[in-house]
Amino acid sequence: MAANEFYIGSARAGQPKLQVKQTPANAFIIHKVQADSDNRQTAVALFFIFVLSSTTCAADQTPNPTVPTPDRLAAIQQAHKEAETGYAKASEGLPDTPKGSERGEDLWKEFDKKQSDLFMAAVELARIDPTSDTAFAALEWVLTIPRAYYLPAGVPAMELATAHHATNPKVGKIIAWLGYYTPPEGEASRSAALTLIRAVADKNPNRIARGQAVMALAWQAKQQFAEKEAEQELYKLRYLRVGKLAPEVEGEDVDGRRFKLSDYRGKVVMIDFWGDW
Repeated sequence: MAANEFYIGSARAGQPKLQVKQTPANAFIIHKVQADSDNRQTAVALFFIFVLSSTTCAADQTPNPTVPTPDRLAAIQQAHKEAETGYAKASEGLPDTPKGSERGEDLWKEFDKKQSDLFMAAVELARIDPTSDTAFAALEWVLTIPRAYYLPAGVPAMELATAHHATNPKVGKIIAWLGYYTPPEGEASRSAALTLIRAVADKNPNRIARGQAVMALAWQAKQQFAEKEAEQELYKLRYLRVGKLAPEVEGEDVDGRRFKLSDYRGKVVMIDFWGDW
């Protein structure tokens, strides 16, 4: 008898017997092997087959826990919302005292640990099938909460988005947040953030998403220019005000001799900077 066949019924002569074959789809095909002389026995056999088939089908319909479903992401987001609400209520009305401040810091650390774990859970959910819609939704959720950029989930979320969603037309929202809240120099997540922004600017077919990325890069260039200007102004305030020691100047005089301004310290000196093109 084949491995996927079995018989129900008595082996005695004249007794009804049913042959059951299981198909690859786990359906059961019932064949009469002998004439049925006992309707009750047939009914019991058919009921047994029905129960067995139903059990197998139900097992096939059991959700696979390794599939990144929207419900799993929704549960993570709901847990974060509840933790955030709990933190807000617990910290509300704390006294403006050293003990109150200490209690507030403890509450924040507790909440921050919870949200860090939830962000990482969303990233791990995205890893299961990183090109899926649920994975994108998980990454979008993490990367539109700037606090995540400074937690362990930040860099892997950015890297997954770069690898699998740089060409996704819906990525513009992520880029808008990353562009406005780009981690500053010295932060581990800055490089990953800029890599994602540049990838979207270079590869995304959607003009709105590309525009968000180009705007983000422009903000970074403007910020760097502003920082340079600020450094120059600060230098002027520190060293070029009246009464400050003049900065060192080195060069050649009209006769070609090398000199340093400090060589004339204690003397009245007029410096004329000029050029000829």
